[in-house]
Amino acid sequence: MTVPSPAQSAAPAPPREHSGLGIAALVCAVVVPLVGVVLGLVALVRDAKAPGRSRLLPILAVSIGAAMTLVWIAVLALLAFFAWMAREVMCGELASGCVGGGPF
Repeated sequence: MTVPSPAQSAAPAPPREHSGLGIAALVCAVVVPLVGVVLGLVALVRDAKAPGRSRLLPILAVSIGAAMTLVWIAVLALLAFFAWMAREVMCGELASGCVGGGPF
């Protein structure tokens, strides 16, 4: 059995290029998550049809955008819960309750 010399080994594959839409999707996934998810899905479909294009950035954009969307939903739900609790506490402390819809 012979060991192949470095000259006989296969040349490395050329680097795959990234699409501009994939880069934009990744940036938007952090700033505006839902837009990033949509752009990432569009970039995935377009890059699947183009040979030699990397699908890494669109996959990351969809993943990060989905995670950030869930984080935003959780934050908004917590804010709504705390606003409701604050209203309940303030209305409960007043002797007459919240007549007219507000404590003030």
